[in-house]
Formats: sequence, structure tokens, C-alpha cells
Amino acid sequence: MKGRCNVEVRNGTIQGWGGAGVKNNTLRVNEDKGILVDGTDNVIEEHVITASNVGIRFEKSGDFYANNRAADCGTCFSGPATDGGGNRCF
Repeated sequence: MKGRCNVEVRNGTIQGWGGAGVKNNTLRVNEDKGILVDGTDNVIEEHVITASNVGIRFEKSGDFYANNRAADCGTCFSGPATDGGGNRCF
């Protein structure tokens, strides 16, 4: 990751963009998305997300995600990111 990175929480959703590294969070009962990733060069790892419409949503390509868990979500992982493996939907 390089340059400026941004992470914030809005309405229970973690939002990352611009080379953000988001790691090791537990999120539950989000009406929309557990994690929303916009921009490129973001790394999303080791999250547990439950009872959200979408577990992790990637808006653009160029991101990487690995070792995440999503349970009881309408859609677990969505968008054009690189799946680094270890992601589970149940």
C-alpha cells in the first residue's frame, strides 16, 4: 500500500479507498454492506461478517481480499477484486 489511504465507518459499514488496509474486524447486522471498498490497491483480510445484505462489496478492480468469513449474508463477496483464497461463505 502506498500513498494516502482512507478508512471510515458510516452507518455500521466500513468504507475503504485509496490503498486502504482493512484487517481483522467483526461486523454484524448491517442493512446494506459490511465492508464497501472503492478505488484500487486496497487489501481486505480476516473479517467476520454476519447478517448483512452484502458482506464485502468491491466497486472497482485492483483490490485484494483473503481469509474473510461471511455468514447469513444475501451476497457474501461482490465485485471485481482478486480473491487471494481462504474466503468462506456459509
